[in-house]
Amino acid sequence: MLEGVKNTIKGYFFTSKNKNIDPAETFDAIRVKEEKEYYDYLTDALSVDTVLPIINKTENFSNDSLSRFMKGNNIKITNAFGSHILKTCQEVMEYLGISSLPVELYLEIDPICNAYAHYNYNPDEPHYITFTSGLINSFNKEELKFTIGHELGHIIYKHNHISSTACVLFHHNKGEPQGFVYAMYDFWNLLSQLSADRVGLLVVDDFDTAVNAALKLSTGLNMKKANTTSKNYIKIMEEIIVEMNNLNDKQGLSFHPANPIRTKALEVFFFSHARRHLIEKGSYSEDNQLIKETTELLMSSRFKPTGDTIDPEFGFLLSAGYLVLTSDKPWDENKMMCLLDLLSTKFNDPRETLHYAVNNNKIKAIFEDSISKINKDEKINKTSLFSKLIPLALMDRKISDKVVKTLLDMGEILNIPEDKVVEMVYSAIKNHFKPL
Repeated sequence: MLEGVKNTIKGYFFTSKNKNIDPAETFDAIRVKEEKEYYDYLTDALSVDTVLPIINKTENFSNDSLSRFMKGNNIKITNAFGSHILKTCQEVMEYLGISSLPVELYLEIDPICNAYAHYNYNPDEPHYITFTSGLINSFNKEELKFTIGHELGHIIYKHNHISSTACVLFHHNKGEPQGFVYAMYDFWNLLSQLSADRVGLLVVDDFDTAVNAALKLSTGLNMKKANTTSKNYIKIMEEIIVEMNNLNDKQGLSFHPANPIRTKALEVFFFSHARRHLIEKGSYSEDNQLIKETTELLMSSRFKPTGDTIDPEFGFLLSAGYLVLTSDKPWDENKMMCLLDLLSTKFNDPRETLHYAVNNNKIKAIFEDSISKINKDEKINKTSLFSKLIPLALMDRKISDKVVKTLLDMGEILNIPEDKVVEMVYSAIKNHFKPL
């Protein structure tokens, strides 16, 4: 249940159709399953319940600071300024049954099309939604309704709890490899947009509206200017997804400016039985097909390995990494997290594959299979691959003979000259080893 947000809701979802539907329960029901799972994981991993209150008490993040920032850097939307925006927002909130959720709207002077939701942790003050002047100039009323619904979704799902905490915890390592928990956060960022989009999709009648809004946000163009249609644009997104997967380019897919996974997800939910039942009947109906199609779409983003995506390099890092970490001491949670940090450079969430390999005694088989393929593939940079194992040897802030021997053996198996291996290990010890 949406605690906190639920307490501010006085109306009911689709009030004109069904007065017995609790909007909070409906929002819970349509939320992307994987997004909620990652949200819960990150809440624990980032110690959000402990860290966030401390963040909010600091000068730069206090509620008073947020209020001053909004009023000092933006123009408040009122009946006297931007009344059509205010009225549209009120219509959306009434339609969703959340008219009593306190929200203020602001305009940011910026030609880029964008909008932001700011969750306010002070119960006596409203939450904030900011629209750029570029968005207001470009979006028609229906596209604005979709955007408002989307931003309200972020507030309803309390996405700021995770993003605000992560912004502080990961700030000092910007530009550096951030490890497994950051990889989880990075993928959750995409998932949070999908969940918020579903709220936006409840308030529009036309699929073209949502796709046109997505096109404007990513390119600044509308369908007419781009000389395309929503059907063609979705097809282009599908082709990008296939192409990036064929190239084994997870990063390219994640950072593509058109957001192909997110755009395709609009179609999946808009035409789903769950959404149609909500619109026509005013109540949620379990939709296994929606869950299946969403999961398949997310898997196409290569956020976790599957049977046909465990490439030799990933298999080597998993198995060889495990062997290095357990060469002198048994497997434990700290070693697991250290290996997940390494594996997350390949996939955001490699937990299932790692757990399966360890718990089912598959390490040796994976190691032998990956070595066989790597030594036959001249395109693989074996020295670079080997170098990724060396930091694992330093994780305990002690270095044992067994660990060094395991590394030397790995180098020999990869046909890397011993003097090169020794030089790499020496360099890592010299520059990165921090004894107890």
